[in-house]
Amino acid sequence: MYTRGAMEAEQVLDLRVGVHQRYRHTALCFLERGALMHPAKVAVVDEVGSYTYGQLFGLVRSVGTALAKANVAGSPVIVFAEKGVPALATMLGTLAAGGFYVPVDSTVPALRAGLIAEVLGDPVVVADRACQSLAREVFSDRDVLVAEDLLGGPIDSERLDAIARETVDT
Repeated sequence: MYTRGAMEAEQVLDLRVGVHQRYRHTALCFLERGALMHPAKVAVVDEVGSYTYGQLFGLVRSVGTALAKANVAGSPVIVFAEKGVPALATMLGTLAAGGFYVPVDSTVPALRAGLIAEVLGDPVVVADRACQSLAREVFSDRDVLVAEDLLGGPIDSERLDAIARETVDT
């Protein structure tokens, strides 16, 4: 299970006055609301374990911070991962960083996956540990980030808040 140590949901969420609802016009609104209202309730279960809204929101913001450092705002992020929390946190973290995600199934033929990357221009590629070797083969001309390495990292609330303020709901 991916945890942030003994951190409680209140610490992960950084509940300063006026900061909540930073994502009120995006798909992250529902996760943020769940994390604020029910931080200890189970939000998602995968093969590794269960995750509360508070934990998942913290993971999403960790991934978002890492991807913001990679300057993905307005850019595509290929998510090349099996179903599970790393993939979910990467998708939502991409939104938190101001980018957009393109899920690419690891069973897609390499030629097709390469064409998807080509059409996208210069996407960041994030794979889970199970798919990282294959991702490095398929996307050999790109750096491949590993989703699990992005989980639980530091959260830059100021940067993510600034990105959220600039995000336009379409």
